[in-house]
Amino acid sequence: RFNPYDRAPFAIHSTKDIVFFYKAYECFSKIAHDPSNELRVSLKPGTVVFLDNFRILHARTAFQGERRMCGCYLSRDNFLALTRHLLPEN
Repeated sequence: RFNPYDRAPFAIHSTKDIVFFYKAYECFSKIAHDPSNELRVSLKPGTVVFLDNFRILHARTAFQGERRMCGCYLSRDNFLALTRHLLPEN
């Protein structure tokens, strides 16, 4: 799932470009909402998950019962600089 209301403003001045954008956006939306592109994971209490908002779309489904979540945002540049040594060398 993705949030279609969380888009930054952009300037498109020609009708041709607007039509092109919305056709591409519709195509992307179909791909993003295709169940074959979903990975659903059930998390156990105490599980920590790191998500890179530049690389994946993520969401939560409906939930019955209690759920406690805590989130924070990290600077991508700082995170990559601090964790680069953990990646295998090519």
